[in-house]
Amino acid sequence: MSHRKPRQICLALCLAAQFLAIANAQAQMQRSGVGATLGVTPPPPVDDISSRRHRSPTGAVCLRLTAVSRSFPNNDRLFNHWIYAENVCGERVRVQVCYYGTRSCIDMDVGGHERKEAILGTLPATKDFRYEYSERF
Repeated sequence: MSHRKPRQICLALCLAAQFLAIANAQAQMQRSGVGATLGVTPPPPVDDISSRRHRSPTGAVCLRLTAVSRSFPNNDRLFNHWIYAENVCGERVRVQVCYYGTRSCIDMDVGGHERKEAILGTLPATKDFRYEYSERF
């Protein structure tokens, strides 16, 4: 019986550590913004976005994201969902882009004064989509 108590204490400590790690990860992954393709209404904006964005010395937002859906040449019912990122500042910006409300994500690393494009996903018969992103600091 005395052997069970250390196991229970260890289990409780392990669960508490996992809970704190998850809470810390969620705090670091706060959304920077949201967007959508032209055919769908974008999600509501996030409160206090300005505190989680890279900014230039003049206060302008560094990273601009847009989304486009493109069908395959040989199958007009299958769509690639493209994310385009443009960094107008001199410093590198890392960003995670996800389908809105999901954990289906990609990471993008956009150097200073660079443009990048990446496929967020490929879906059949789903032309328009919404996304959310969080810049890494």
